[in-house]
Amino acid sequence: MRRIYSSITNQLTHYNISIFMQKYFILLLCIFSLIACKDNGKLVIIPDNNPPPYRGTPTILIESYVNRTFIDLVGREPTDAEMEAEVAVLKSANLSTEARRNLVNKLQTSTQVIVGDSSYKIAYYKRLYQQFKARLLEGASADDISEMRGPLEYQYYLDSVAGNWAAAAISKEKLDRLNDVEKSEFDLREGRIDVRDVHARMCNNDIYDFINMNSFNYIRATFNDLFGRYPTQAEFDQTFPVIEFNQAGSIFGQSCSNKTEYIQILTYSREFHEGMIRWAYFNLVQREPNAAEVATAMQDFYASRNLRKVQSDIIATDEYAGFVK
Repeated sequence: MRRIYSSITNQLTHYNISIFMQKYFILLLCIFSLIACKDNGKLVIIPDNNPPPYRGTPTILIESYVNRTFIDLVGREPTDAEMEAEVAVLKSANLSTEARRNLVNKLQTSTQVIVGDSSYKIAYYKRLYQQFKARLLEGASADDISEMRGPLEYQYYLDSVAGNWAAAAISKEKLDRLNDVEKSEFDLREGRIDVRDVHARMCNNDIYDFINMNSFNYIRATFNDLFGRYPTQAEFDQTFPVIEFNQAGSIFGQSCSNKTEYIQILTYSREFHEGMIRWAYFNLVQREPNAAEVATAMQDFYASRNLRKVQSDIIATDEYAGFVK
């Protein structure tokens, strides 16, 4: 083919055709040559010309993993700089489980100030607090809580002025419970309380009572919200007098005589911890964990109440990441 091109070029030069025209004719010749490579319109396959197989994880999947992890843990997408940095770290570590856990741990615990933001740790606990409120209080906002607090503060003032200390004490207790709900985010972040206490606070206040009016609905709601199931008839019969009349009763073999004691028994139970594990799985991978996964997570979680580790164990999996080995 080179000889043909050379011959044509020499002939064109011999006839004093311009350089431009020479290039034009050669271009046409190339086009006709490419067309001629087809066999009656069929694709011609050149043997022994296969590309090498690619066994790496596509960058777009790694970026999707980083993006999803940021959203699930701190409630936002990563910036371009964060994305570039985290993808590079994961690639350099060959997407190891340790590297994934390091990313999760950074988003959960790093106190380094982020430009245009607070810190990953603050964002993580704010996100967790909002998720718990969505789970238990229908996402009640600070304004909703303030609206509920207003009449209680006024009633507390009236009872205090009138010297009705018994009624004032009741209003004060209700106010304290609402305040405890709002303080849960900070107290949990600082390690003053754990996930059991957050759920106890959110199930024992006027907002939760308003959402789940009357004792029948309240008992069913606490079981369903905390355990993912409704109470048995025996469980309901045992606890109804406690909630309705503040009478002595028992649940899970433990005595209680008021709503506060009842909620503490529920949130400190083994079943509550199982419910938290199921919630974490459903929240992160949209499915129920199997018995083996629950048993494995419970080995540490029941004693430590370390929800961060439960999340880390899930987010570090190929299932969550969408990586195929």
